[in-house]
Amino acid sequence: MEDLNKPHFAEDSKEKIDYFVSLTLKQFQMYNSCESKVNILATISAIFIGATIIFIDKGKTLNQPSTICATIINVGMIIMLFLFIISLAIMIWFVGPDKFINPEWVKRKNNQFLPNHRAVYGINQFNNETEYKNYISTLTLKQICDQIITQIYVLNKMIWKIQGVIKKAVILNITGLIIFLLIIFIYLS
Repeated sequence: MEDLNKPHFAEDSKEKIDYFVSLTLKQFQMYNSCESKVNILATISAIFIGATIIFIDKGKTLNQPSTICATIINVGMIIMLFLFIISLAIMIWFVGPDKFINPEWVKRKNNQFLPNHRAVYGINQFNNETEYKNYISTLTLKQICDQIITQIYVLNKMIWKIQGVIKKAVILNITGLIIFLLIIFIYLS
């Protein structure tokens, strides 16, 4: 019977690499899910901005007398528009995911980033295909495991940061919607 208290992946092996690759794939799925959320939020924010601009334009044609209600509605619409623009800006800022990578998360050797042969950034560190091929062919199981572990760790850190950004954008959109509902209530009363 196998000892359950003994570390299963203490030794470098193909099985260990397969396990790490499966973890990396799960991290990529979560990252893709975050990107989908960002795309949806950017679209929703843009629709809200358009709707707010139409509402502001429609409000001008109503020629409401200058009252406290009209002032509240105008200020509310400006605040609402501002919230939706900030939300959209946050989502557009996300397009550059390198902003989420903290250099402290990536392993270094002599203050140089260790190239991850599986990541776009790491592959671009090689000058040509031959240099890349030579690097790949000399990798040890330990190096492969180390690089996959680093990739899992960095992806996890990026996902947590992105989730925080998404949360802020959602809060801005919900706040804008609440203001919109208050404006509609004031407008109709």
